[in-house]
Amino acid sequence: MTIPSNYPMKPPARIAPIVLASFSLAPIAAPPVFAADPFQDVTDNVGLQGVGGGHAAWGDFDNDGSMDILNGGRLFRNPGGQNRWLKVRLSGRGKVNRSAFGSQVRIRLGDATLTRQVESATGQGNQNDLTLHFGLGTHAEDVDLEVRWPDGSRQRVKHVKANSVVRVAKE
Repeated sequence: MTIPSNYPMKPPARIAPIVLASFSLAPIAAPPVFAADPFQDVTDNVGLQGVGGGHAAWGDFDNDGSMDILNGGRLFRNPGGQNRWLKVRLSGRGKVNRSAFGSQVRIRLGDATLTRQVESATGQGNQNDLTLHFGLGTHAEDVDLEVRWPDGSRQRVKHVKANSVVRVAKE
């Protein structure tokens, strides 16, 4: 592997290819946040050995607040860290489908707005968790949610604690 002399980071001694969708990316040098090293292959431990496939999907399979990846029939557990998180599960009714596809949740953290949208799929042959995951970093205070439903209505949920799962049903 050849690293350009003006490249700002020293490449890691070994970095595994990152497989997304149905193709393989082998980065020259990834920043630590994107490196594959913090993920642990727990495929055999959860009984998924021998399951094939070339698509990636993510979700928090062990409910610890850290997003895990299922790729190529292998499950990679993210051991997480000290940062805070919030998971939001929406359910629609009336003119909004039960899975709340197309709904958005917004959270304000200081000057930043975090937005997540419920999607039915993010690629061919895969389905991510319908629970919306927000990484809150070191933000410790309660947050307020704004839900934007596909029918145009909005709903607010106030004083939601970090490191929790909240279920919001359309009013």
